Amino acid sequence: MSTSQKIRDLDARLDAINTGASAPITMDTLIRQTELPFMERILRARVSSRFKLPTQLGIYEGKTDPIDHLDLYKSLMSLQNCSDEVMCMAFSATLKGVVRSWFRKLPPRTVDSFGDLKRLFIANFMSYRTRQKNASHFFTVHQKEIEGLKEYVKRFNQAVLELEDPSDKVVIMAMMERLRLGLLFDSLSKNVPETLFAL
Repeated sequence: MSTSQKIRDLDARLDAINTGASAPITMDTLIRQTELPFMERILRARVSSRFKLPTQLGIYEGKTDPIDHLDLYKSLMSLQNCSDEVMCMAFSATLKGVVRSWFRKLPPRTVDSFGDLKRLFIANFMSYRTRQKNASHFFTVHQKEIEGLKEYVKRFNQAVLELEDPSDKVVIMAMMERLRLGLLFDSLSKNVPETLFAL
């Protein structure tokens, strides 16, 4: 873009600010939004003609946990032994709507690795992260009067998966404290397991 064009763009933006209108969208602005945010090293990387984006990979629209999307993306891409450069280049194909708009607004030549892209992505969509429950919530899971042991253990295990950072001791203590009196309770009381595996 020439210097005179840049000056005209700035003048138009200043006029828009002074009049309270939004800045006009120029052709150059639209073209800049189609430029990828990657450094030259990534842009020059070769992508195998056999590469296919995994079909199991969903499209991220910014309505769910970004960590879940990243975990699945990294897992499926690592199965294909994708390089860091290919991971960067393919990522935008998994984005849609406002998330794709966010990606297009990343400044050109600012992302040098998938780690950079991952950090930007998480920082921007962290508010959609599913909050895991803490240990205090875990102690509300107890065996109901009419609930069989199998059903309780199933619910208990589900609650363990929802915990933010479960330690073996906390899980074992919660299991024993919320278990109805019976054979299993008696057995655990006599021989308290030290690990979840032993439980």
